[in-house]
Amino acid sequence: MTAWALLPWTLVGITALFAGRRNGTGCWVMAPAALWFLLFWATGDRRLFFPFSMQLAASLGSGWHSVWVVGVFTAIRVLQGASAHVLGVELIVAAAALGAAVLVDKWGPGGVAGRLLAGAAGGVVALVGLLV
Repeated sequence: MTAWALLPWTLVGITALFAGRRNGTGCWVMAPAALWFLLFWATGDRRLFFPFSMQLAASLGSGWHSVWVVGVFTAIRVLQGASAHVLGVELIVAAAALGAAVLVDKWGPGGVAGRLLAGAAGGVVALVGLLV
């Protein structure tokens, strides 16, 4: 695996860390997204970048901080040459992932458990979006 293959993951991860610091989200709330990275490392499946990014975005809560992660993800995908159709589908699924996070924020358990659940919901919605 080359450093270039890791660059997108690193950029999204750093963006999430900075956004998380801005809104008070602890790094440990975003840590479960590392499971997507470990699966990528084990399988080489680049598609796992999407659930990784959406889990990070969703774990940041329902504010503008999540949009920064989605924006960096989208910019990377544009630079990677993703077609307009693929980008459109990814943005629709990203909106659904963030919508799931908003629902968990509103009706979920709140606190740490709520953030972890919101992140998991975002990752699962993104994974389902890949499989459909």
